[in-house]
Amino acid sequence: MEQMSLQALKERINKDYYELVKLISRHIREYTEYIKLKQHEAYGQTIAKQCEALASIAHNYVTDRINIYLPYLEELTDKEATGHDCATCSGRCDAQHSLKLLEFTASLNEIKQTFRQLKSAVLQEYKDHGRALKILIDEVTLLDDVINELFHVEETHLLPRIKSAQNNIHARS
Repeated sequence: MEQMSLQALKERINKDYYELVKLISRHIREYTEYIKLKQHEAYGQTIAKQCEALASIAHNYVTDRINIYLPYLEELTDKEATGHDCATCSGRCDAQHSLKLLEFTASLNEIKQTFRQLKSAVLQEYKDHGRALKILIDEVTLLDDVINELFHVEETHLLPRIKSAQNNIHARS
């Protein structure tokens, strides 16, 4: 991934991570709805609600990435390709680039902390209470694996590539 262009990296992350997180989150929501209908024990209801919250957090995170940051990466790619120079730009776009980078990093750090806390609570509370809960916990575990890999890819590949592209167009002082 290190040698990929920003455009190729953006497409790969969207396909391999963002879309997958959305799919797994949808599965978790479907299982939680089933459990809420069929599971009458308070424990099952509690786990279902926690899993639903976890799926919602992950889904909202990748939805924001898709709606806010993928278009920004496209814009950054275009500016880099056309030789845009933010240092001479009359629109003060360098401030916008810095803000995007700060927001990206802050949201990444926030979701990592929130996700770890909630996931830990869900998995620590799990006891074998039927097949549906086991499937739900398996889906949460899969979501955890994918989202943690996504966090790693964003931190080690995407963020450095964004910074490099910003430097190339003189958006960072």
